[in-house]
Amino acid sequence: MHYVPEIACIMKKLFLFVCTLLSLCAWSQNQVVKLYSGKAPGSETWNWTEKRMDVNMFNTPVVYDVVEPTLTVVKPVGTNTGTAVIIAPGGGFLLLSIDNEGMDVANWLSKKGVTAFVLKYRVIHARTDNPPMEMMDRIREGAKFQEEAAPVITMAMNDGLTAMDYVRKNAVTYGIDPHRIG
Repeated sequence: MHYVPEIACIMKKLFLFVCTLLSLCAWSQNQVVKLYSGKAPGSETWNWTEKRMDVNMFNTPVVYDVVEPTLTVVKPVGTNTGTAVIIAPGGGFLLLSIDNEGMDVANWLSKKGVTAFVLKYRVIHARTDNPPMEMMDRIREGAKFQEEAAPVITMAMNDGLTAMDYVRKNAVTYGIDPHRIG
């Protein structure tokens, strides 16, 4: 019976260690901010859901069918310089190269003391389950594709402006100089 207190002590220490580890993991998670409350203006009737494709012809993860614009906040590692950058990953307004043109850039900037915000903006609804290939095909459509893309490009630009407004209004929260946002 004299072993029971020792086991209880070990269990208590293990419990405290696990709680500490879980709280550190939660603290290190990047915050995701919705840019609009409710549906984003202009896309209220969109009824598809966002998807991610990790294996594709570009050899990098992409997201597509973005309906809900967000900012993923990547805080500086170490010293905060007070500078912020909003990163808008490319993808021809049909998809977003979310890692190599988004999160990878944000993580690199965070190591330089920059607060990075990865913008997930609205894109054209994909017709297929292979948006990288579809993007290459649709660009060849020329004027037809440009006509379809025009209203979504306007929405994407508005998402960017809304993102800039959010970062400026919340500069103090993130330790950012509102005059040092790019």
